[in-house]
Amino acid sequence: MRSISQHSPANPSQSREHPEKTSTWSIQPALILGIAVLGTQALASIIAAYGLLTPSISWFWAAVVWAFCVPLFFVQDRVKLAAYRIFDPQERGLLIGERE
Repeated sequence: MRSISQHSPANPSQSREHPEKTSTWSIQPALILGIAVLGTQALASIIAAYGLLTPSISWFWAAVVWAFCVPLFFVQDRVKLAAYRIFDPQERGLLIGERE
């Protein structure tokens, strides 16, 4: 289930002009990428729930992990954008002691 929280922030659907300053959903990713991401997440959930090569967890706990990770993905995206705005040397007055 660790796969869900590790995979989601790595979504490469970002703007071509300023890829580091756009929200995750500013450009929709290709359909094949979405299928690949959701497919690997579903496979990871099945492996965790049925215990292939690892101790199994119940479907309840698999759903708890999903319920935790999906909203956290959106929070992480907003924190990422705030960090880019704060640490961008082109922006003015965001850090103490920056140029006037």
